Amino acid sequence: MMKEKTVVLSKCASCGQLFGITMERIGGIWHCVWAFKISESMAHFEGYGDEPVSGNIFVSDEYPGCPYCGNMGWVSCGDCKKLTCYGAEIGSDFTCAWCGHSGATEAADSFELRGGGM
Repeated sequence: MMKEKTVVLSKCASCGQLFGITMERIGGIWHCVWAFKISESMAHFEGYGDEPVSGNIFVSDEYPGCPYCGNMGWVSCGDCKKLTCYGAEIGSDFTCAWCGHSGATEAADSFELRGGGM
């Protein structure tokens, strides 16, 4: 079975630093499999964030979490649609590290993200 790969960008909720999340599409489902620190200039050079990523997304057992604070999850902001790492319970308050929007988190089955460069 062929695996499709892409990278989506996220920011750390604790320090606001940028990192990439490698996602593999296996059997029509995206899996978060790796996370790594990256500069904004390198992310732009690699084209990360340019391709649409949509559908079901799961965090795999091997996913190491945010490379800065270790949070194992992430939230897609309801305003800017960008990712911020997340380590609290669903329903807890959240502030987007990209745009500053805040509110309570909700569980979702499907996402519309942007990846690219792999």
